[in-house]
Amino acid sequence: MIPGIDPDKDRIIATAGAGGKTSFLQHLASLLQQSGRTVLLSTTTHIYHPDVDGFAGRVDRVIRCSDPEELYISRPEPASITVAGMACEDRQKLSGIPATLPAELIRRNLYDNILIEADGSRQLPLKAPSDKEPVLPDGCQVIVGVTGWKGIESPVSAETVHRREWFSAVTGLKAGDRVSPEALSVLINSPVGLFKQPHLQQSAHYFFEKNSFEKKSSAKTPCKKIWLLNQLDSQKQQQAGRAFALEVLAHSPCIHTTLLSSFSQSYPWLERIKNTSLYGLNYDK
Repeated sequence: MIPGIDPDKDRIIATAGAGGKTSFLQHLASLLQQSGRTVLLSTTTHIYHPDVDGFAGRVDRVIRCSDPEELYISRPEPASITVAGMACEDRQKLSGIPATLPAELIRRNLYDNILIEADGSRQLPLKAPSDKEPVLPDGCQVIVGVTGWKGIESPVSAETVHRREWFSAVTGLKAGDRVSPEALSVLINSPVGLFKQPHLQQSAHYFFEKNSFEKKSSAKTPCKKIWLLNQLDSQKQQQAGRAFALEVLAHSPCIHTTLLSSFSQSYPWLERIKNTSLYGLNYDK
């Protein structure tokens, strides 16, 4: 199973960020299904229909809802994957289910695990969330913050960063700058960065004004945070990613688990990396 995730306890898992959210959730869904669990893969924003993104062959059923209560009616088969979302004008996509729905589906024991893609990135490798993102589901226990290596090894630009003005406001990086470990640690640790959790805050509102953020609320107990550094598709990139991640972790004590990954090959590659300042050097493939 994925390091840092306990399927029996972590029943609602969401992804945010950019550079591999869908690939990670599809991989996790497959692992959970293979272990005999009943899985729902959905979104609170938009996802591609599995016929479009190539996941259809591993999905047991797809539900395009006109009413979210349709998900209460049809009980899934054991050890299966359901992909569900609301009907969308774009037939290639599914729109988001209500953020309150996953917790109710778990309460009714319809699914063992529910996986939610909680924001969009227009297939770019880096982003910072807007004031309305991510749309995390109620009862979320784990948030996996994803960053793509392609954005780290390239200068900041409109071609590498989604919502670049928000990204610049959080990190201080301008167009043409390189993403340093220090800058990425700011993105990870900022209350309006990669692990922003508005659904766990009282009257959560963040205002974006003049390249700065102002917090208007106090936080409740946060989700478990897993950082996924994806798109490490070669041995050279994996080596560079390990070194980069260790530098980031030296400034990011809030991270529960850090994972390095590549989903570009037939067999996904995944490795856990521990913060040397806390644990000593340790990689788990």
